[in-house]
Amino acid sequence: MIDKSWIDKSITTAEYKCGVADFLDFAFQRVAVNGKIICPCIRCGFKNMRTRVEVLAHLLQKGFSKKYTFWYMHGESVVQHEEASSSHDFSESEERAPLQDMLNDIFGSAANNFDGVDDEPVEERNNSFPIHIEDDTQEESDRIRELLKDGNRRLYPECTKYSKLSFIVELYHIKVLCGATDKTFSMILDLLKRAFPHANLPVSFYEAKKMIKQLGLGYEKIHVCPNNCMLFWGPDNETKSKCTICNASRYKAEDNTSSNPGVLDTAEHMARLIPEKVLRYFPLTPRLRRLYMSSKTSRLMRWHSEFPNSDGKLKHPRDSKAWKEFDLLYPEFAEDPRNIRLALAFDGFNPFGTLSSNISVWPVMLYVYNYPPWCCMKQASLIMSMIIPGPKMPGNNIDVFLQPLINELKELWKGVDVYDSVDGKFFRMHAALFWTISDFPGLDNLSGWNTHTSLACPSCNFDTVSRRLKHGMKYCFMGHRRWLPDNHEYRQNMHSFDGTTELRGPPSTLSGSAILSQIQSSRKRSHEALNAGNNPLQWKKRSIFWDLPYWKDNLIRHCLDMMHIEKNVCDNVLFTVLDDKQKTKDNLAARKDLQLMGIREQLHPFTNSSKYPPSCFRMTNADKDIFLSVLKSVSFPDGYSSNISRCIDLKKRKVFGL
Repeated sequence: MIDKSWIDKSITTAEYKCGVADFLDFAFQRVAVNGKIICPCIRCGFKNMRTRVEVLAHLLQKGFSKKYTFWYMHGESVVQHEEASSSHDFSESEERAPLQDMLNDIFGSAANNFDGVDDEPVEERNNSFPIHIEDDTQEESDRIRELLKDGNRRLYPECTKYSKLSFIVELYHIKVLCGATDKTFSMILDLLKRAFPHANLPVSFYEAKKMIKQLGLGYEKIHVCPNNCMLFWGPDNETKSKCTICNASRYKAEDNTSSNPGVLDTAEHMARLIPEKVLRYFPLTPRLRRLYMSSKTSRLMRWHSEFPNSDGKLKHPRDSKAWKEFDLLYPEFAEDPRNIRLALAFDGFNPFGTLSSNISVWPVMLYVYNYPPWCCMKQASLIMSMIIPGPKMPGNNIDVFLQPLINELKELWKGVDVYDSVDGKFFRMHAALFWTISDFPGLDNLSGWNTHTSLACPSCNFDTVSRRLKHGMKYCFMGHRRWLPDNHEYRQNMHSFDGTTELRGPPSTLSGSAILSQIQSSRKRSHEALNAGNNPLQWKKRSIFWDLPYWKDNLIRHCLDMMHIEKNVCDNVLFTVLDDKQKTKDNLAARKDLQLMGIREQLHPFTNSSKYPPSCFRMTNADKDIFLSVLKSVSFPDGYSSNISRCIDLKKRKVFGL
């Protein structure tokens, strides 16, 4: 056990001087970088790296920070710090390994070894350690000390299996898995407290949440203009009280007593006011650091490099051409398999189900592609980046909300120092965003390409082939035969398609530089000129993703979520063959468009009539009975799909609720 009683002694005593010598031996054996450690004297305040002679002089002249009793920045692990100070604490032989591993992953092992750090100036490294040295050291030390105290305290005097912290963590885990409410959790704690009065339990969910919160990672609340024009964020805008674009108030009830209108005088003034809209942003860097502080996830992050593809099939993004092209363009990034590759997913949902159809919330999620395929898409592996508030969708103003994330991604591309618990060393971690994932309208907002025009396809770009249906009043895209081989029989087949032959080749794939040129050219022309002949603006904006230095070199920049496409195609086919009058695509307008195009004569409507002949793909009532009976009786393994039998009405021969 390390004796730290000397810290409270006078700097002139022999005990203090001997203690300083022991501390220097302890620290320089573990965390010295080029013969330097972080100076813990009162003057330096853990902000400077110094040599042994300099640290010794500072400690003997200025004194040691008296509240720094857990030397986590100088090589002391959680295990070394624990003390069996009372009968209510665990002894080292008792069962506490899972909790111990968790605390070590979060705090204890991250500063044990600095051997892997490159030689860099001290000023550039002071804010790079994963223990967050830039934070208030006293607050961080108190937080760790309190967690250790709860982790060592028995649940009750005779308990050898649970500590106060481990029991609350497991109980909270059950709450999350079962979807129990906060009130239910408080009632359970109250019952346990009454049944076991000697147990060390919090009195309410609020107290338990405060304890568990110390284990997690926080988030930032960023105020937003109610019209989504700007964020009140950054040194230039965080103190403003009005939007600089639309002049809307930042707060619901603004106080006009400020001496400088439009700017808030003090932090207390800001705290009294209620913001109109708040973005919740979850900083990415500490979450990526946490991946390598845990030995389990740190090993998984190397999977894409350590287990090469053996059969040549596309099983993971690392097998794709986009991944390999990126590696060729940025060999320094590809050299270290621990560098992180991310994807961004964006979609909205109604948080109240069907109770309020006018409100939506838009979470932004990040996927870590370093993980193996059986891990990277699981819920536990996703990283919440931000929650964009409603009630309406952000639309093209999504770039306003993405500013903090893009700013952090640019810093991550330059690199941050991260401790790897597997190697026991620091390394320079870089991260890159490969692409976005969204539905088709979401692609419009993220990329800036207008998907509501005749040139809706972002891949075909201005070479998109489309036709406006006069009666259906929609665009129809019929140029898919261009991708067939030149001698394919379908190219000459007029009858089965749109009545024309297809002799053109596929459109060329535009590079990132070519797309950037289009965007810049489009921005030079006025909006009024583009709309002169009902010609909508095709590039509506320059997406914020182009601010990333490598974005133009990504082979694929935006991906479509197949879930939405599959559901739309399935619904259209299903309700058409079932002849659902409300949802079928085989209607009078479609038949008139076929007649206008001069194809499918057997489906043309009758002359001077709103009726039309039945189609060959329409099910009869007998066919519907057989088909729906099968769906009604089918059963799937647990977790494979939802219970589709609940969506079948055999009497009305209908499918609902898909």
